Amino acid sequence: MLEAAKHSDTTQFREAYCSRIVQESGQQNWSKNLQEAQTTLKRKFGDYQLSDFAFSFEGDDLKGKLDISFKGKQQFAIAIVKEREGWRLDER
Repeated sequence: MLEAAKHSDTTQFREAYCSRIVQESGQQNWSKNLQEAQTTLKRKFGDYQLSDFAFSFEGDDLKGKLDISFKGKQQFAIAIVKEREGWRLDER
């Protein structure tokens, strides 16, 4: 999601989310969703580089929480699930 937002890649952004979120009503305008995410990320992190982030995982083989740090400071944790060929965000 961070990489997709940084590079304005709507397809990659959509694919970062689990099928439950992709199929929710109100989530169909992925260009708008990407723009909203870009605005939020720019406000919170400025002109970030992907290398500014660090991640740690807590969970099992199918679901868990991804803790996200920015420049060494913990920011938030987000739910993730294993689906299709990899891990997907399970919340917005």
